[in-house]
Amino acid sequence: MASPPGIDRPYVESGFRGIIASPYVAGAAVLSTVGGLLFGYDQGVVSVVLVMESFVFDFPRIGPNSRGFWKGILTAMIELGAFFGALNQGWIADKCSRKYSIIISVVVFIVGSVLQTAAVNFNMLVVARLVGGIGIGMLSMVTPVYISEIAPPEIRGELSIVVGIVVAFWITFSTRYLGGEWGWRLPFFIQIVPALFLGAGAYLLPFSPRWLSSKGRDEEALKALTKLRQLPDTDSRIQEEARQIRDEVSHIREIHLQNHEKLMNSPMKFELALWGDCFASDSIKRTHVGILIMFFQQFVGINALIYYSPTLFARMGLGSEMQLIMSGVLNICQLIGVGSSLFTMDRYGRRPLLLIGSLLMTISHVMIAAMVCLFSYDWHSHQAAAWASEQFYHWSDHSTASRIH
Repeated sequence: MASPPGIDRPYVESGFRGIIASPYVAGAAVLSTVGGLLFGYDQGVVSVVLVMESFVFDFPRIGPNSRGFWKGILTAMIELGAFFGALNQGWIADKCSRKYSIIISVVVFIVGSVLQTAAVNFNMLVVARLVGGIGIGMLSMVTPVYISEIAPPEIRGELSIVVGIVVAFWITFSTRYLGGEWGWRLPFFIQIVPALFLGAGAYLLPFSPRWLSSKGRDEEALKALTKLRQLPDTDSRIQEEARQIRDEVSHIREIHLQNHEKLMNSPMKFELALWGDCFASDSIKRTHVGILIMFFQQFVGINALIYYSPTLFARMGLGSEMQLIMSGVLNICQLIGVGSSLFTMDRYGRRPLLLIGSLLMTISHVMIAAMVCLFSYDWHSHQAAAWASEQFYHWSDHSTASRIH
């Protein structure tokens, strides 16, 4: 049977033009991706704060004469909190909607940010970072889900660029000149501003059509689609997308009833059973691929560079000012590498970029390892090798276009 006229015509062009041509989706996506910016900001702010004299004075436990363990604990708390936040956000987003779960996440993040700003001892700061991390993890889980459910298929891949790490670094780089405790408190406080913007703007965000349909609110889902696509509900593309959403929701519900009918009245057991489905024989391969890609994306050492690049460059013989500048340049290189995917990801595909980026990162890591093996005993006497290693770090960050989910 022939498809209705115009049903195969895309909503918008793919790529950057598609974002511009879909202003409502672009606006909603920009607001939602503030969650990603907050994640990057909370990561990037620490790298400079850790080497501020005023911060080390207020928290001597992470000073140069202290064990590196405490510095690691402080930086790791955000990742630990994010783990638990992301792990629990699934059922919250399903129950409360993507829209309201964003607001809940913002509240948790703001509480953590206030505690970080007001921290009077090391233990309080560690707990504050943990709380902030929970909020960040919740946002990092629900934001991409929400964007994927409201954006037209042609531009979903383009809505993933995060600039928070770069913004955080250079803001913190500037505030260090304030002197005193506000040199490190102000960067922690500033992250509250975009969080408030996100929380207030969330009231303007539409509900996800897919979530509405999953709750049996099909008429509202259709209205949400017409608002997002800026087309009448009689448009064949709107009708087809609404039908696909209903069919998908119905199919998933049937699978749940077939596999876990006895657990449907027990939300906790049902949620655990759904997690178990990821490791069933027909899903285990996809689960392993997803987990391992995300694991090795982090295991390449990018977080070490984000958190400790000033310390690393200091070990390589760079002066205090230059080590901070080069750390900022490193973050900009990361932005360029990831930003390039805006124009190439949907055109060339995720897999080719993943393979090419991984190859470039492998080459740079091998060269860095060779330099460290040969010259790390005395970087001051081998400045050329130190600068070469530093440039390979930048090359490695340029290659982060491979870090595509």
